Amino acid sequence: MVAEPADYVRVIYIQKHGKNKIIALYNQTQQVIHLHPKQIIFSQWSLLHKGIPNLISVFCFSVILLFLFFALVAISNHQFHFFTVFLDALQFSGFGLLLWIFGFICPFVIPFYAFKSIQSLKLLHQLQLNDKQILHMKKLNPQNRIYDLNPMKNTVKRTA
Repeated sequence: MVAEPADYVRVIYIQKHGKNKIIALYNQTQQVIHLHPKQIIFSQWSLLHKGIPNLISVFCFSVILLFLFFALVAISNHQFHFFTVFLDALQFSGFGLLLWIFGFICPFVIPFYAFKSIQSLKLLHQLQLNDKQILHMKKLNPQNRIYDLNPMKNTVKRTA
């Protein structure tokens, strides 16, 4: 009886508080990668799904809140004009949004995610993946964090 060898697996782990924490498994035989924590590898910020909707909701909330505040002040002075109060609230909210973007997003968030992307590329290159495979992984981005690097093509042809 001859024993069959198991799949060839590569592992990347980090040490935290004296314990080894696995962050990536690469089964070279089956060409499958399993990334464990989302915040270490491919922790890219989804601008379309998180950033822009949150930015719109914060902007709308600030416009409404400032409109109510400015309206109360204008009513107390007996000088309430809807359009001027609304334009003032819109202007203050726009300036606040620009200050937030240029004061926090540009100097802190963008460099942080650029650093995380570089760190992810270094870790994935340790698994001896090429750039084409990494780009394919970025396009897939499944919820379960399991990436099939060599998907089988559907060979069944449809006839009309």
